[in-house]
Amino acid sequence: MLQEVKELQEKAVAELVECIAKKDELIFKAPTGSGKTFIMAKFMDVILKKNSDVVFLVSSLSKAKLAEQNYDKFQDYVSHGYIKNIRPYLISSEDSGENALFIPTTENVYVLPRDLYKDKSKLKGQQALLKFIEEMTKNEHKSLYLIKDEGHIATKNLDELNEYFSKVINISATPKRKPNVEIKEIDALNCQLIKSVEYKSSKDYGDDFSVNSIQYRELKEALRLFIKLKQSYLKFNIKPCFIIQISNTELGLKQLDIVKNLLSSEEFKDLKWISVANDPRASDTNDLLIKSSPLKWEEYAVKQDSLIDIIIFKMKITEGWDIPRANMLFQIRDTKSKQLDDQIMGRIRRNPKLLDFETVTDLGDQKLLTTAYVWGIKENTNNSNVEVTLKGNIPDEVANISNEIQNEIKLNVTRLIDKISTIKNSFNLAEFLEKQPAPIAKKSIFEQYDDLIKSSNKIQRECFSYMQENTLPYSAYFSFMNNINTIRTKVSDVLQDYSKSIEIVKNSFGKNIEVSLPFNSMYIKDSNHLLTVQNSVWNNGDTVCNFSFESDAEVMWLNLLLTDGFKIKKIPLSNEKEVLLIGKNYLTNSDIKYEYYNNDGRHFSYPDFILKNEADDYFLFEVKSLNKSSSQNFSSEEYQQKLEALLIFYKAVSEKVKHYFCFPIQNGNNWTISCFYNGNEYSLEYDQLKSLVNGTVSIESLEHKKN
Repeated sequence: MLQEVKELQEKAVAELVECIAKKDELIFKAPTGSGKTFIMAKFMDVILKKNSDVVFLVSSLSKAKLAEQNYDKFQDYVSHGYIKNIRPYLISSEDSGENALFIPTTENVYVLPRDLYKDKSKLKGQQALLKFIEEMTKNEHKSLYLIKDEGHIATKNLDELNEYFSKVINISATPKRKPNVEIKEIDALNCQLIKSVEYKSSKDYGDDFSVNSIQYRELKEALRLFIKLKQSYLKFNIKPCFIIQISNTELGLKQLDIVKNLLSSEEFKDLKWISVANDPRASDTNDLLIKSSPLKWEEYAVKQDSLIDIIIFKMKITEGWDIPRANMLFQIRDTKSKQLDDQIMGRIRRNPKLLDFETVTDLGDQKLLTTAYVWGIKENTNNSNVEVTLKGNIPDEVANISNEIQNEIKLNVTRLIDKISTIKNSFNLAEFLEKQPAPIAKKSIFEQYDDLIKSSNKIQRECFSYMQENTLPYSAYFSFMNNINTIRTKVSDVLQDYSKSIEIVKNSFGKNIEVSLPFNSMYIKDSNHLLTVQNSVWNNGDTVCNFSFESDAEVMWLNLLLTDGFKIKKIPLSNEKEVLLIGKNYLTNSDIKYEYYNNDGRHFSYPDFILKNEADDYFLFEVKSLNKSSSQNFSSEEYQQKLEALLIFYKAVSEKVKHYFCFPIQNGNNWTISCFYNGNEYSLEYDQLKSLVNGTVSIESLEHKKN
């Protein structure tokens, strides 16, 4: 799993732990596909490690067997050693027959399908749950924490038991109230935890769905795109899935018939489909091998290698179905509900290669696996995200139309070379371990495994590789694990020797790839960091041209570049007046990123601003500030360490990529500027940088730091 993903999830866990210590009830919001179940488990694990007198009741929807799904995942996390302190138990009334229900008090995490506790149910009628809760809280003096998964779903099933809950945690992708802890969508997107969405509908559909409708024609085009994408997925042994949602009314029967007839046509007859309903007798498929077992379709359909291409449904999979392979959604029905739309879109936004996404190095493949396509749902423009597009032409490969700005801005980027081979070529692990002294106090096997799980993917793979190559694999494992901290330090030293561990990204023919700004991107509204920018490359639909930025330092630096006499290249546009070739490098969809190591993990650095001068030189600015504002929460020591790591990295990058990499660092009201070019570091005054951009001095005439 990508290091950025681990850090994002760990941050959420830490914030949840901190928040629940201060509040009796909280709301946790995270996009579907961002790992809410794992974060839930990790949160419980941390709490239970600190306080063994806590017991959790995890209330989950009965829909789509979500409770069983959560329970199975908890068990899986425990069996793989990811979680150590939870003991899950699934509360059920299915296997009890006529006997009295009994819930043991020996575990510490109880998963409850919410619908089991309702009027006339055995669980409620026999007071089994109430007896269990009273035993735990009154007799054993446990603190009972309630976790409500899919907390946006209105239910009063457990309200009568509220007096017994010490803490309540509501978890949802679409909560109705402001969250206390949140994984923002843009953060999940930027670390490739979830897919970005391309909205494809040409217009509002309404209820018109017939063979002569625009919607029908777009469904055909969507199916053709799916067939094309299906071929591209083959290299990853993943079969993508196309989800079609029809109306929940009688109109849905007519829509279903039209869809089934289309799928039986000559063009699409090879696609395997299922239509699922709450009543299995109303379900259908064209796959004769599974037709007789509709109860097993759900389990089969979610598998990465499932042969089912199309899933047609009404409401059945809005919650609970985890289908990472799903990448397309066509909504024929209009839910008229933003929450329902978000829930169903969550089915197609999971990253199907999340656990080993770092092995996907091709930029085209990365985009393929992290893009979802949606028809019939409008993009939400009322949230805090602002969509931006490049000025100039809309690119169209079919019509051979390109964007003028993308044609002008073409940059080289770097990536990390294969890590294992880099390590093996740099030092001999076996010889290294032979020289290490025996540990004074050996860790237990459980402590060792915990250390391994917490390590980065490359350390884990190096451990397994070392075991496989050794004639005594168990002995090799213990030798490795008893010295893992020393190995981690050595590996970090090797990997951060960027002269050997980075390379320019190339295509399959060995030619350097040139990347540009994406045509579409987005940023988060921030009224505290606004700047009016009228003549840069971006358009945000605002007639005043107010743009938000991430910090005061970014605002001040961009304002200097735009107003203080920097000679930035201008180009004319076919549909607008000329623009300056300068713009923010927004993270979403951006390929302008440089891969580096820090703290034993893989990270991407995205320069903040891109500038092309009149001499066609590129200047990439990473703006930093040592001024701490009230909205920032960082350790100055950690910030300095990260900054130093970036400076070392970009010095190496500049030797391979002939762009100017500049770090303007604000300290008080002053700026210090580190500039890297051709493997050299230059400490520039502000006026020197301006002269360099304007072409009145050459970089060779400036004094650089000696190695």
